Amino acid sequence: MIRGRERLSVFKRLFWFFLAALALAGPVRAVGTHAPEAEIGLAAVPTGQTVTYSFRPDGDGPFPTVLFLQGYPCRSAAPEDSQNFARNRLITTFADAGYLVHIAEKPGLGGGNSTKACEDLLYHEEVAAFSAVLDQLRASPEVDPDRLFIFGHSMGGQTAPLIARGRNVRGIVTYGIHAKSWFEFLIDLAREQAERIGIDPVVVDRETGMMIPFLYDLMIAKRDWDFLVEQHREALGIGILRADGEYLNGRHYRFWADLNDASLVENWAAYDGNVLALYGEYDIASISEEGAERIASIVNRHHPGRGEAEIIARTGHGFATLDAPFEDYLALRFSPDWSGEQEASLFNDALADRVVRWMDES
Repeated sequence: MIRGRERLSVFKRLFWFFLAALALAGPVRAVGTHAPEAEIGLAAVPTGQTVTYSFRPDGDGPFPTVLFLQGYPCRSAAPEDSQNFARNRLITTFADAGYLVHIAEKPGLGGGNSTKACEDLLYHEEVAAFSAVLDQLRASPEVDPDRLFIFGHSMGGQTAPLIARGRNVRGIVTYGIHAKSWFEFLIDLAREQAERIGIDPVVVDRETGMMIPFLYDLMIAKRDWDFLVEQHREALGIGILRADGEYLNGRHYRFWADLNDASLVENWAAYDGNVLALYGEYDIASISEEGAERIASIVNRHHPGRGEAEIIARTGHGFATLDAPFEDYLALRFSPDWSGEQEASLFNDALADRVVRWMDES
C-alpha cells in the first residue's frame, strides 16, 4: 500500500502520516455529530483572553478535576469540531466518573481576544498561557485543589510537567509523547517511523542525511528564514516540515527552535506528583514505547515509585483501536473515508477506564 505511491519521497510520506496522526485529539457524551454540553468561559492569559470549555459531572463540587492539554496543531478545541469526537469520548468517561474536565483553546483560536494568532505563538508563550489557565482553574470553588490532574495528549504531554511544576498537581497522564529534544525526535521520526511503515532503509538513510543539517540550523543554530531557504531548499522540498512562507506545519518557524529549548528531562525530574505515561501500540506519531518508558524512568529516579509506563494494545494516536494487525489499522486510518465520527466509533474504552482507575487510586 505505502510503496505504491510512486515518486513520493520518504519524508513526504512521513509528513502525511505524522500530521494526520497528530491532528487527532479532542471532547462527547455520544458518538456522532452531537457534542457534549460544555460551560464556555474565558481565561486571562498573557496575550489577552482565551476561550475555555468545562464539562461538569453530576452532583455538587468541589470535584476532582482534569485539565486536558491538546497537541501542537493550531486547531479549535471546541467539542463540536468533528476532529475532536474521539477526545469527546474520553472526556465523557472522565465526567461520568465524577471528574470535572477543563479545556482551553490556544490563544488566538475559538474566539477570545489575543494579541497574537496561534500560529505566531512561540512555545514558551503557549506554556505561559496554559500556566495561567491552570492557576485560574485551581482557584475555582468547583475544583478540589488536592485532586487536580493533567491529561497531556501528544505535545500536551510535554507541556504538562512544565506547567505542573510547583503547582500541587496530583498527577499527570501522558499519551503519545517522547522524552527527548525535538531535534532528536524528528530525526528518530524520519528513521524509525519510515522503516516501521515499510520504506526502503537505503532511501530513509539518504533523505535523513539531507534533513539533519536543516533541522540543526532550524532548532539549534537558530538561523533566520532567509538562510534556511537559501541553504536548505532541497531539504524543505522533502516535506517533513511543510513550508508555507515562514511557517512550518502551521506554526512560525521560530516556534520549533523554542520548542526544542524546553528541557523535558529537567522538568520531569522536578515534578513530584504521580505520572502515568501511556503509549498506544499503533501510535506511529510518537513512534514507540521508548518515550513512555523513559518518562517513567526519569520520574522514578528522582521520585521512586511515582512513575508508571504502560502500552495500550492496538491503539493509535487519536485513541482509536482496531482488533486487527497493524497494517490493517494503517490502511483504515489513512483511507479517504476516515472521519472524526469513525474514529470516535472506534474509541478505546479500555484506555479511558484505565486512566480513571489510575486517577481514583492516585
